[in-house]
Amino acid sequence: MTDLIACFTTDRRHRHLHRLINEAEWDRIFVVSTPEIKKKHSFSKEVIWIIVDPSKHVAEYIEDIKKQLKGYFLEVGINLVNGTGKDHMALLSAVMKAGLGFRLVAVTKNGVEEI
Repeated sequence: MTDLIACFTTDRRHRHLHRLINEAEWDRIFVVSTPEIKKKHSFSKEVIWIIVDPSKHVAEYIEDIKKQLKGYFLEVGINLVNGTGKDHMALLSAVMKAGLGFRLVAVTKNGVEEI
């Protein structure tokens, strides 16, 4: 399929994220998260954690994500079901500033789909 970047900065909708990771074949899986969330959750597939501090100013938050994404891919699937508006804006901005193409993906009644 492609690489996945999923926002996981709150402890909500973690079942959706687990299904998204497990029900599709991803080349690589990147999870944008906080140290606290990372300690509480694990996945059955290998993930690359992008650790962030959402309390930072949004410009710093964007740069933190962008630095950790640098050089990894050309196009990604993005899932924003988890997180806050600030988290979503920072992730989308970092992806766009890094020059990456993206598709939004989610678990639907038909499985994992581009939405």
